[in-house]
Amino acid sequence: MINEQDLPREDDRDGSFVGEEKALENLKRAETEIKEAAELEELGRANLRIAEKELEAARHPVFIFYVGKEKFETHCAVLTGAEIKAGAKDFPQGYGLELEGHGEEPDRLVRDDEKIHMDPHCAMRFTAVPPATFGSVAP
Repeated sequence: MINEQDLPREDDRDGSFVGEEKALENLKRAETEIKEAAELEELGRANLRIAEKELEAARHPVFIFYVGKEKFETHCAVLTGAEIKAGAKDFPQGYGLELEGHGEEPDRLVRDDEKIHMDPHCAMRFTAVPPATFGSVAP
């Protein structure tokens, strides 16, 4: 039920409605709230994009490795020696691939068909090594 006191009344002074000032205040408040809501929405969208990237990274970890000084990042958990060599620019034709040992492990040659399981916690380091000539007779 509408009360008569809730209806706008003309003010004797300027002919405007008594409720006009209140309505303008409400309008300004609503505009401010809309602006704040838009800012919150944009912040929410930015946070959502960050969370989606973090989730994708968690599902598909990035493995880091080096060939010489060249840094590589991959989502592949297993690469062959040939794949590692093929990805490195200017890898010398006919050279072998050597994997640097961790801690006390010695460095070792990696065959082209050998599968290397990438380490998600530590960057692996590879170097190009010239073909061995041990036991051959020099001309």
